[in-house]
Amino acid sequence: MIRELNRNELFAIMIGILAVSVALIRDFGVIGVLFVIISFLLHELGHRQSARMNGCIGRFILDPFGLLLTLISSVLPVKFLAPGYVGVFCVNPSSLTYRAQLEINSAGIAINLLLASTSLVLALVLRINELFIFSLINSWLAFFNLIPVGPLDGAKIFSLNKKLWASAFIASLIMLVNTML
Repeated sequence: MIRELNRNELFAIMIGILAVSVALIRDFGVIGVLFVIISFLLHELGHRQSARMNGCIGRFILDPFGLLLTLISSVLPVKFLAPGYVGVFCVNPSSLTYRAQLEINSAGIAINLLLASTSLVLALVLRINELFIFSLINSWLAFFNLIPVGPLDGAKIFSLNKKLWASAFIASLIMLVNTML
């Protein structure tokens, strides 16, 4: 999946990683920054792969406004991390099925929830503190991305299927609360 990235995507991802690192390094340290980057990349690669599996093109796009907000937030107490996103381009968007739209829009959230729950179970069994942190980061990414405000995934999922959105939102909230305890 990563080998298929073109040069422009790799450049966009590297700039995004640099911006996130600058924004978080003081507060989160190296391990925290690595966990955020891994979680963010897997989230976006989930959208990309789902788009491709549904006959569309998915490409990581550097968002200048989001990049600027990410860099500005590095000096603020609250961080806003949105250096880019996966743009989905379909030859015939009107032929994209309802199910395909749900899959593409929820793929990143599903990956974050899977990572959060798996790492939480492993953290509890193995008693490895870093896995609790990884679970917390993924729970937070899922929760934040489910806020039903555009351009976040939550707005797209909410408009397509309110029950699926509510289930995912509740799951992310439960994961978030459990990782904070």
